[in-house]
This record gives sequence, C-alpha cells and structure tokens, in this order.
Amino acid sequence: MNDGFMSDEERSWHAMGSSGRRFELVFAAYTKWVLAKCPMSAEMRLRMLEGLNNCLSPSALAALQPCCSTAAEMVHEALALDQGGERLSRSWDVLTGQDVFKALLQLNPSMRTAAVIYQFGPQKEAA
Repeated sequence: MNDGFMSDEERSWHAMGSSGRRFELVFAAYTKWVLAKCPMSAEMRLRMLEGLNNCLSPSALAALQPCCSTAAEMVHEALALDQGGERLSRSWDVLTGQDVFKALLQLNPSMRTAAVIYQFGPQKEAA
C-alpha cells in the first residue's frame, strides 16, 4: 500500500534496512520451517515458539511464511561457517549481505511483507 511518500518497494527496503532486522526475518522464517519439518521434544518446541514470540510483532509473524527447503539449506550452510560457535558473526554477515538476502527474499517474499508490517503496522485493506 503506497502512503504517498514512499513507494511500496521503498517502504519494504526501509523496513529491512538494518542487518539485525534482516537476520530476524531470516531466522524467524527458518524457525517456522524447523517447527514444521523437524521432530523435537515438547520442551524444544516451546523454546522455539518463545523465541519467535520475542522476535517480531504478532501480526508480522502471522504474515511470515516458513522458508522453503532451499532457503533452509542456505541457512544451514551459512551456520556451518561459524563452526558451532555461539557467535554467529560469519553466518550473520553472509545471511544479511545484499546478494544472499535478496536471494532469500525471492524464495520467500513474505519476509518483505512481514518487515513492512513490523515497521509500519498492519495496513487496512483498500476499500
């Protein structure tokens, strides 16, 4: 929805401007994929759901779809760069870099929608 000041494209890039926001979007979509595809204990599932709850607004999370298996593999490969360390500096740089993040956006356009909702709030449907 265009507000007269910024195009929809400008609004979405503004909403995803920081590497922190991009990382949140990637990992929230990845977490949704893990929750849907991977067997786990109830305790682990609860921890992951709590993590999601602390990540984005409820309306942004509702708009965000799980990543696809290709994007999940990209995340796995990026995480391997950190060699199991707690600091995610190398994977952070890869996943939030312009080329990789644009590829992830093409695979999951709902990340753009979720970012705009998180930044600007849910938009009313055009009458």
